[in-house]
Amino acid sequence: MISRIATASCLALLGAFSNPVTAQQVAEGYRGAPTPLATTAGQVLRTAEGLAWFDGTTLWHDVPGQPSQPLLQLPNGVFGSFTIDVGNDRLLFGENSTGDLWLVPKNGPAPTQPLANLTFNYDAVAFDADHALVSAKTTGFATNDNDVVLVDLTTGATQNVAVLPGASGPLAIDDDGDVYYATSSLAFPTPAGSADVLRFPRALVDQAVANQAVLTGSDAQLVIGGLDAASDLAFDDDGDLFFSDYVNLRIGEIDGATGANAGAPHTLVDYAAASVGAATLQFVPGAGGPQRFEPFQPTGGQLVVFETDYFSQSRLRVLDARRPTLASSVPSPIPTGDFDLVTTNGPANGIGLLALTAGAPVGEVAITLGGYEQPLIVDGTMVGAAVAFVVFDATGQTTLTIPNPGFATAIDATAQVVAFSVDDALGTTAPLLLQLAQ
Repeated sequence: MISRIATASCLALLGAFSNPVTAQQVAEGYRGAPTPLATTAGQVLRTAEGLAWFDGTTLWHDVPGQPSQPLLQLPNGVFGSFTIDVGNDRLLFGENSTGDLWLVPKNGPAPTQPLANLTFNYDAVAFDADHALVSAKTTGFATNDNDVVLVDLTTGATQNVAVLPGASGPLAIDDDGDVYYATSSLAFPTPAGSADVLRFPRALVDQAVANQAVLTGSDAQLVIGGLDAASDLAFDDDGDLFFSDYVNLRIGEIDGATGANAGAPHTLVDYAAASVGAATLQFVPGAGGPQRFEPFQPTGGQLVVFETDYFSQSRLRVLDARRPTLASSVPSPIPTGDFDLVTTNGPANGIGLLALTAGAPVGEVAITLGGYEQPLIVDGTMVGAAVAFVVFDATGQTTLTIPNPGFATAIDATAQVVAFSVDDALGTTAPLLLQLAQ
């Protein structure tokens, strides 16, 4: 709770005394433009149907093509904490002015009584179909510890699961059910390097629940230590952890956070030149096909970021992977003579291979290469293709001139580019069908 107020204060001052700059720097290999929201919007959640958001008194659900639907209306203004999806067409909404938790159906009727009450609730994650975990400073602002509380979504019963030092921290849960918590210092301004990401294995949490035991930091595994801040957490589809760092004004990423050796934090989005920051993070998995939320890959899952200055600006930024694009300077059928194959949106100052082979594309396959987190996604026609080395310029573009000797009967050919960034990211273009004629 204290850390969220610190974030809000800093960003509000930034928004009040600076121009509304929009110069967020998104890491190469990704894309995502912001969409304005109502100035009062907070506790934003992407739902399967649209967008849920809270304006201080009303939890709204916006579904494209339909009027905004009020899911919950409170008699007095409150400071919202979180909105999460807990399954079965229900949302769990928390506010920390009075501490109420509300179980809200997306398809009515609206609840008339709160599900439970947790003082200074801050963040939450769905634990299973019947329970949620809530981070809350139940013993009050001035106390030394923060609680992680199991909430029964049917009865509203609560059970303390963990007590951790400091201000309220965010929660996340991985595909194996392990629970993650980021600590937060009570001091303001936040001391450098004071935030740690901890992991509680699911079996340990289940045991604590069954035995009415309370876990502490000594029961946790350290995922990474020495972060300056982590006010919200979200996992992608292959175990990378994103965190909102309001001290360094960025969204950071920890590769392989679910494994034994998490990677060093690096920046996904830099807000240093912007008048807003990342308040909440939500990952929405993609559906089908070879894809990951990795740079220069096909579009798959999306990182949904609620950006705000807590004062006058609110917007949503949806980040997804941006695959390099390959195009011919001459449309097919390509006549005899030279033509250019131009690759854009590649890695700045990176290198690559352009492959060209006879025949139409037959379908892509994903190949795992040692040393690369991203899969190599190539078309099946590329086996035995002719290959040329290419170099990308500072804008991520490269051009290769190809001679067409001319064919009395037009033939199909397929081109594809493999790209390597200077920081060891890997990507490919979609295969490009060419018709070579006379």
